[in-house]
Amino acid sequence: MSRCDSRTSLCVLLAIMALGALPLAAEGSPPMMELFKGELGLQKDGRIFEIPAPGGNVQEGAFDFCFRLQRRLEIPKGCKAQKVTQIKIPGFGSARLELTGDPGKSRRELRFLWEAESGKGAMERYLVYFLFLEADKDYHLTLSWNAARGLFQGYVNGFAEEPEPGSDGPWKSDSGFSKVEIAAGDFVLRGLHFSRKWHGIEEVAHFLGQPVVEVAPPELGQSFKDVAFDLPPVKTVLYENTLAAAANIEGWQLEGPGRITFKDGWMEMASPDEGPHSKGHHTFWCPFTAPANYLLEWEFKKLNTEGLHILFIDAMGLDGKDIFDPALKPRDGDFKQYWNGDIRNYHFSYSDEGHIVRVNKNPAKTLFSMGRRPNYEPGKAYRLAILKQGSRIAFTIDGKTCFDTEDNEAQYGAVWKGGKIGFRQMSPGRSAYRNLRVRGLE
Repeated sequence: MSRCDSRTSLCVLLAIMALGALPLAAEGSPPMMELFKGELGLQKDGRIFEIPAPGGNVQEGAFDFCFRLQRRLEIPKGCKAQKVTQIKIPGFGSARLELTGDPGKSRRELRFLWEAESGKGAMERYLVYFLFLEADKDYHLTLSWNAARGLFQGYVNGFAEEPEPGSDGPWKSDSGFSKVEIAAGDFVLRGLHFSRKWHGIEEVAHFLGQPVVEVAPPELGQSFKDVAFDLPPVKTVLYENTLAAAANIEGWQLEGPGRITFKDGWMEMASPDEGPHSKGHHTFWCPFTAPANYLLEWEFKKLNTEGLHILFIDAMGLDGKDIFDPALKPRDGDFKQYWNGDIRNYHFSYSDEGHIVRVNKNPAKTLFSMGRRPNYEPGKAYRLAILKQGSRIAFTIDGKTCFDTEDNEAQYGAVWKGGKIGFRQMSPGRSAYRNLRVRGLE
């Protein structure tokens, strides 16, 4: 798709003015208005296009925009940060698709981020991570909300990452919706649509003209599989710890303001301050150094519904030193020290508000794989496992596979081989752990 010149831009603007807001609704679906349809190619010269919208307060509704990239986007080693597209609704919120990254310094992620004006409950922030986005393929990003019911839901090509809409309680929407501003970027806008009605999964599928999407597209990672991964032969146990009492954690090292207690044979981790603005995040390191290839298993139980839970593996100093070597910079639980410091590792985000397990490679927090997971029930024990075999990394929950992937050395740099294991919690999460075991592979 060629980039537009000034004459094309003028024609596009005239076409937009002529289109206005045209009705577009299949029978039985919530009414949708077509704000724009066509191909709006944009230049990287900072210009902003304005598209008129119906106006008025929006207590509930849905907003869909369809775009197509001019080139494939993925997360290679050494990528540079760039905003691919940005759409803003003045007084309401803004959305942007961006590739973050600064070689060797900052995290590398491909993501879609929606941020609403404050006071909009569950709608204030919506974040979707992608592994890649293809060129010359239509992508629909749909946002739906109902202020009175406190609901918000996002969809990618008709797929909802969360089975149920997010809800933080009702909010009052007194914002207008008079225009949409589109900043220049390396993409082609192919449609903008707006509805004053809530769109659930059935309505979104109806609008897109496709069946309900229950399987995640590959851009969003692997789907949860009701099967175990292909496990290679294992050798004897290299490390085993019940984590049942204080005597079991001799030699472990806590970084950050964590509280470690024991109850009914479980090690419980929590922050001393569990308030909404707490910075009581902490990491608890096991003294065992894992080899290059192993099977790691542990039992996990959430004690509340909040917080982010992370597991570090293969942690070692960038120069090959042990992570506890005094020559390395001290760490106090600040997350940036673990993904943008002087240590390298893989970290697995396996329990947060989403139903996704993500694996990042540090330093640089490069997201290279993710997969779906079941919802954790507070108080219920789950058996988690990580297989690390050369460049192969797999993650299972109760014997069912979230993802089975490769750390592509050509794309992400050298594969990390061996190092320390650490549990990390971010406040206000409270969880329990037991029966940590590491077995070697033949």
